Amino acid sequence: MKAVSRINVYSPMLKQVKYLCSGNTSTLPTVSKADAVKKSVAEIVGDEKKRVQAVSVLDTTLEVATMAGVPDEHKEGRTARIFKPAREATQTAWGNTKVWKIELDNRERWENPLMGWSGTADPLSNISMNLDFATAEDAIAFCQKNYWNYEVEEPQERKIVPKNYGQNFAWNRRTRAMSHSDNTTPVTSSTTTNNTAGPSTNVNIPPVEEDHAITEEMTIKQMLEENAHLIENLLQYQANPMETNTIPSMDSSLKQLYKNIIFVSRYADQITQEEASGLQEYKENDSVKL
Repeated sequence: MKAVSRINVYSPMLKQVKYLCSGNTSTLPTVSKADAVKKSVAEIVGDEKKRVQAVSVLDTTLEVATMAGVPDEHKEGRTARIFKPAREATQTAWGNTKVWKIELDNRERWENPLMGWSGTADPLSNISMNLDFATAEDAIAFCQKNYWNYEVEEPQERKIVPKNYGQNFAWNRRTRAMSHSDNTTPVTSSTTTNNTAGPSTNVNIPPVEEDHAITEEMTIKQMLEENAHLIENLLQYQANPMETNTIPSMDSSLKQLYKNIIFVSRYADQITQEEASGLQEYKENDSVKL
């Protein structure tokens, strides 16, 4: 039904087309050559407009303006900061701190009329996240190529400070406390000790003047007194280590003190063995069990 209705609508138009195609043009209007009027081009175009005189341009400099819609304050030169990043946390790896980065000054958002009523952020705000430089010279060359002012920050080198607790157990001549030099009196060579049990030994004379051999006649008391004197000489050397005249005294004092300590230790071992052997004989001879 719809197709039949459409054909009925276009039937008058079809009749006119058939009439024109039949060749019967007696009823159509015709124009002869005599009726045609010749017109000039000026009549067709119309009146000419007055030509304007040529304008002379004095300054031939062309002014170039960007049509990006960026405000004037954002067109100014940027200032770049060239630095080495620090670790963000104590557990962060050290790999990201060995490169140089560029960070520009932050700019506010601005309204871009070319892209509608939407805000536009600083397009160079994320440049520090995407650019890495091996050296500071490469970063400076990049800033100079983009006409940016730059500032180079020297990297903060990590300083490893030694622990104070470990320094308490390390000997150092400059930091060691010398309380003996403040409490003791200077030793004179005139003071001597008289011992009846054996040969007299000058306790306060440095061993460099008298380097005697250890004999069995020396008592334990004499040995301890001589050791005390040797220790005093060593402490005096530690108080004044720069004096050259105390160097031979220190060497001989160390040797003599070493000999005395060995002698005392051997003597103590001998006494211990004699006491042990005597106790063993007493156990064997005595019938009473201890």
